[in-house]
Amino acid sequence: MAEGLLEGTRVLDLTDEPLAQGARLLADLGADVIRVEAASGDALRRRPPLVEDAEGELERGYAHLLYNGGKRSLAVDTDDGVVWAALTPLVAHCDVVLAPLSAGAALGEWLAGRERWPRRVPLVECVFRRGAAGEPVSDLTAIAAGGHLALNGFPEDPPVWPAGNLAYKQVSLAAAEAAVALIFQQRRGGPASEVVVSMQEAVAFTTLQTANGNYHHWHDHSPDRHTPIGSGSTYRSADERWVSFTIHPPHWPRFVDWVERALGASELRDARFDDEGYRGTHFDEEIRPWVERLCAALPLEELTGEGQRVGLLVLPFNTPEDVAADAHLRERGFFQTVGHPQLGRDLELARSCFRWQGHQPQARRAPSLGEHSEEIVRELAGWGDAEVAAARERGALVGPAPARAVAAAAPKPLVRYVEYAPSPPRKPLDGVRVLDFCWAIAGSLGTRLLADLGADVIKIESEHRLDPIRYIGVQPAERFSINTNGVFNDCSAGKRAVTVNMSTPEGVELIRELAASADVVTSNYTPYRLDRWGVGYEALREIKREIIVCNVAVMGVEGPRAEWRSYGNGIVAMCGLAQRSGFAERPPICFGALHTDFTVPVLPGDGGDVGVGRAQPYGGGSLSGAGAV
Repeated sequence: MAEGLLEGTRVLDLTDEPLAQGARLLADLGADVIRVEAASGDALRRRPPLVEDAEGELERGYAHLLYNGGKRSLAVDTDDGVVWAALTPLVAHCDVVLAPLSAGAALGEWLAGRERWPRRVPLVECVFRRGAAGEPVSDLTAIAAGGHLALNGFPEDPPVWPAGNLAYKQVSLAAAEAAVALIFQQRRGGPASEVVVSMQEAVAFTTLQTANGNYHHWHDHSPDRHTPIGSGSTYRSADERWVSFTIHPPHWPRFVDWVERALGASELRDARFDDEGYRGTHFDEEIRPWVERLCAALPLEELTGEGQRVGLLVLPFNTPEDVAADAHLRERGFFQTVGHPQLGRDLELARSCFRWQGHQPQARRAPSLGEHSEEIVRELAGWGDAEVAAARERGALVGPAPARAVAAAAPKPLVRYVEYAPSPPRKPLDGVRVLDFCWAIAGSLGTRLLADLGADVIKIESEHRLDPIRYIGVQPAERFSINTNGVFNDCSAGKRAVTVNMSTPEGVELIRELAASADVVTSNYTPYRLDRWGVGYEALREIKREIIVCNVAVMGVEGPRAEWRSYGNGIVAMCGLAQRSGFAERPPICFGALHTDFTVPVLPGDGGDVGVGRAQPYGGGSLSGAGAV
């Protein structure tokens, strides 16, 4: 089995619920994640919903079973400062520490005194919002403070709090990205740095399109649910199902052809509709009625199948039950059966959303409370029989004893770092070059994050079809240009750009020449677009064997719907979030923040693997990340 990108690294997971999924992502990428939790069990273990027909209350929480999958559990008295002092030697064997959003007094004191740790270790901390210590924190307050809440819902209703604890997930993604960056910075000889993540800012990151800060500066207003972006794509099918239907601008003629095949002649062929600007301005009164009639004439399955065939962005509003039965996810092996001996049964759980070249990731079970306590403190903290017995006696160490007692011993070395004198500041990805074929937001924002981390990102465009976010989105009030769009600049800051005609042999050869000096090639086109141009993974490996190709396709790179397309709200609809959000008497309208466009960008920066051999810091491979929520 291929090893993960973080194989050979160890993570000390001190997180609480808002960040626990971030540590799970690191475990998915191969890290040995040690979760330190209270001897009484942490809140994730207790939070409903629970597996109702299983024994052991602390083992039944679905949140625990999902967010702690693949970790090891060390259960101690987290209120005992003596315990934390005794655990200090463990830090010497860890490569990054993830701190909680809200630490108890003893843990807070131990983190504050980290100059006494045996060596300086990269640390990821999180605050709710900068300069606002002590404010109550919840997913709802974070969604509100980050500006996401005001974008969701209908004008006459209260704002809609989206389902899924999305603020927690967003800050988890940011923490995981920071942890990977710190690990790789050390692998490349950099210092053991610290990162502080703002939960409010992580949420605000999701509003870069619909609540772009330039709106207020340029137009003296900011969008909110009174001009909801999500409502314009929601329609009812002939079989009374909801469908997300968006007309991809380049494929307007195909929409017109479909309307006339299904409904007969229409005025949509009038010359005024050739102007994309006219279509946008007059959509509600002149185009929406035709979309409504088309959707009302056809059942959901026919709408989505034909819509995708002709290149439109048509996806179903799935319920959670629909997602669980989804044929595409099933064929891709996304749901896997995992044995949980502590529950006395198997559960079907979601595997990692990363797919690596030649490797199917496996879902792993969450640990029992304190399942690995004794092996961890003996092997990594240097405790002997006396220390273990004393801690157990006073309840400071909880968990099953190993079947056979082991003497304290030096652990097997993991990734070793060299402490060295301070050097000039260096970003984690300095010296890495990325050829970026991404367009729109989800992919382009991901490569913007790589540029933020120091990579030389070269954006590849065509004059024939420029990135649509050069002209779709907020522009200055006094002028319009392909270079001034606020969203485009958010997604492209720090990059270099070239235009290449990939329909010519000369254009393809230019990309092949650039690939010889590149480390990574990224794309969010449909899966095989690069292969059709002759610059897919196998072709590029002939030029540079260790190259990484990262494809952020909507549906992944294989499966019955691999060629399907969508924008962010189509994915939100298809993944079941929209059906669980809002008011029962209202139609689902997705989110004003087009949420997946701002979660997917962080995922490609966290993972990768090799097709052949062991993963190196920038080893070759092909990675796909489907639209994951």
